[in-house]
Amino acid sequence: GKVFTNKMLLKAKDYQAPLGGMAFFVADNGNISRYLSAFTLFGFNALKDLGYEIPKHVESELIRYLTNLIKNDSDLSSRMMTVAELSKNKDFEKSEVIRLYDNKDKMNLFTKSRLLIALSNLIKNKNDVKKEASTIFREIMNYADETSKKFSFKDLEGDYSWYDLASNTKTNCSILSSFVNYSDVLKDIKGEEASNEKEYLDGVISKIFNLVLSSRQKDGSYNNTQENIFCLKAISDYMNYFEEKEPNVEFKATLLDKEVKSLKLAKNSKEEEVFKLTKSDSNKEGIFKVDVSGKGTVYYSANLSYYSSLPLKETNAGIGVLREYSVKRGEHYEVLKEGDVLNIGDRVRVDLFINLPRESSYVVINDPLPGALEPVNSDLAGSLRDAMENGKLDKLYSGDSYYYKKEYLKSYGFYFKELLHDKAKFYSEYLGAGDYHVSYLAEVIAKGTFTAGATYAEEMYAPDVFGRGKEWKMVVK
Repeated sequence: GKVFTNKMLLKAKDYQAPLGGMAFFVADNGNISRYLSAFTLFGFNALKDLGYEIPKHVESELIRYLTNLIKNDSDLSSRMMTVAELSKNKDFEKSEVIRLYDNKDKMNLFTKSRLLIALSNLIKNKNDVKKEASTIFREIMNYADETSKKFSFKDLEGDYSWYDLASNTKTNCSILSSFVNYSDVLKDIKGEEASNEKEYLDGVISKIFNLVLSSRQKDGSYNNTQENIFCLKAISDYMNYFEEKEPNVEFKATLLDKEVKSLKLAKNSKEEEVFKLTKSDSNKEGIFKVDVSGKGTVYYSANLSYYSSLPLKETNAGIGVLREYSVKRGEHYEVLKEGDVLNIGDRVRVDLFINLPRESSYVVINDPLPGALEPVNSDLAGSLRDAMENGKLDKLYSGDSYYYKKEYLKSYGFYFKELLHDKAKFYSEYLGAGDYHVSYLAEVIAKGTFTAGATYAEEMYAPDVFGRGKEWKMVVK
């Protein structure tokens, strides 16, 4: 790895134009990319932190070019990327950061995260910009979306540019790095206000870290090179700050004044405990309390499972769910309304529509089948697949179908489908924010009145993020 990296650094001069900026292909002034130049400095600084030696002439010429750029360039993203790196130098002028701070209302979340890094660097270099840093931190938090295990952030539509491979994942990773840097600054600031802000911030950081880890693909990488770099840097920043000391702590958890778990934790230890409440506990109110003492970082989670005799209501707890039944009449499908009567042998298509306001990981859809239906393998010739491939949507979806009510429905993402006698299940690993659609075919095989349980979707590893649809009464004669 080191040999390859050093060879790569020696080639940096081949992509540096005479003005000092970096180019993708031919290294002339007309091909200079402002963002690539700023990103190269970001990479150089990250490699220096790991002990690599950067070619001095390439670095000095790049810094000279970027120093002139921030005074004249109108591109906030490139300027802020540059300032976040240049501000690590103790001689960097505070006025350059404040000048960009005054344009904060024009910045997206990615750019604000780089601004927070620059302000944190100024504080480390004894500049009094704590008020400005705290303001940017709060403004970023205004866009936070929280679940029990994750914090995520999403820029407004239109805030992304293609040339720097912008994405929500890249933004979240940059925010993680900026928050770790800011937390490091807060630990050295005296006073209750800074102490309280750090305590809250560290809780947020651990949840963003969960999000960053869960956003990886099967092979452990991210969707593109920018995400790989920013996310690996964020993970490294987090580990160096929070995992620097090996844990040696005493952990105690209590509920209703009863001890749930008490133990000592050392490096790489993992414990699990199931605590059962009794009937006499059912009407009591209590707090689940955790006490941790010692050095190092401890991670814990608590889940409460229970049965309820109350009827289940349609619920959107982070995932929107809607189910639609359509029956084949001749060459076309018609949307079923509750109370419509089916006949044995009818072909029914089940459409499931999922809405995700944020990026989600390991979402599973569970759609219960009523006793009247038996699923049909949609891979067989003459099935739904053939009609979709031939573009015969007018025969598949009638005009009143929910299919036409969404401008952009994603049919990808759920990589595995499981059709069982009593349910249909769909599995995904990573889904971006948006509207998704999956479907399957079934055939009516029994007469009578049946109830289809509500469709249910959840994040497997964050079950408090879920959605539940409506039950459906199906009549067959």
